[in-house]
Amino acid sequence: MKTVIHLLLFLISLGLLYALYSTIKEPIQFQTQYNKRSKAVVEKLKDIRTAQKLYRTITDTFATNFSDLEKVLTTGKFEIIQVKGDRDALDAQVTYDTIYIPAKDSIAAIGLDVMHLKEVPYSNGKEFEIFAGKIDQQGITIPVLEVSTKWGDFMGQEYGQKKYAKYNRKYSPTNRLKFGSRSKANLSGNWE
Repeated sequence: MKTVIHLLLFLISLGLLYALYSTIKEPIQFQTQYNKRSKAVVEKLKDIRTAQKLYRTITDTFATNFSDLEKVLTTGKFEIIQVKGDRDALDAQVTYDTIYIPAKDSIAAIGLDVMHLKEVPYSNGKEFEIFAGKIDQQGITIPVLEVSTKWGDFMGQEYGQKKYAKYNRKYSPTNRLKFGSRSKANLSGNWE
């Protein structure tokens, strides 16, 4: 009888140890996945921001979709104006020389892969959302841009659930990781 009680207590303690391990394991796994995945998405958003700035240098506006962004950055050209002479001197002879550099050369030099910018990491093929438009600010028309994805998109089915908010107060699958703004000229990311 004594042996049965000891065996029963041993099994109960094993069950409690497993339950304790499970409650500790889940938040650690979630936070590890959240850190890894959000870091990858932020890196991709930074690349998109760089690509959009280059696009704007060529077109004076932002791309409204990834195919236009890709097309301009692979076929467009950057205009560089070289000034020869001193523009501030009264009697100086100033000449301007315009040269054009293919955008794809510059893109390759900085290591930007414009063909795969639209894909949200860890999302099984979902794409970043782009809003590009113009606003009027003090009588001046200014291009604005916002690029985003939902946290639930890159956290996937396993971790993209509301139940994980108990491990991170800021977490919600409907929150967005983004840069830019629809209402003001700002290209800052909400992770910065």
